Amino acid sequence: MKRFLKKAELPSGAKYAVFATHGEILPNKKTGIMPTQDEINKMRKTIPILDEILNEKGMVKIAEMIFEVSADEMKGHLLDGWKERAALFAAQISP
Repeated sequence: MKRFLKKAELPSGAKYAVFATHGEILPNKKTGIMPTQDEINKMRKTIPILDEILNEKGMVKIAEMIFEVSADEMKGHLLDGWKERAALFAAQISP
């Protein structure tokens, strides 16, 4: 995705919205302690990287959303409430 966005010729001032899927936040298996918000942000780099590329091209972000997936299996399913979050995301990007 980064390579595509770097090569894309996009008009300055164009609007964009971005969403990402991430594994749900779980406590550390050894300590049982939940990660802090700073630790979570260090793991979730997708949106900030895309934002940086698109901001350099002069684009304007109108919405962002993170959808969490279950971490109980290799191909996790979306967590409960995803439909409401998708509707909220769609409302943010609708004119």
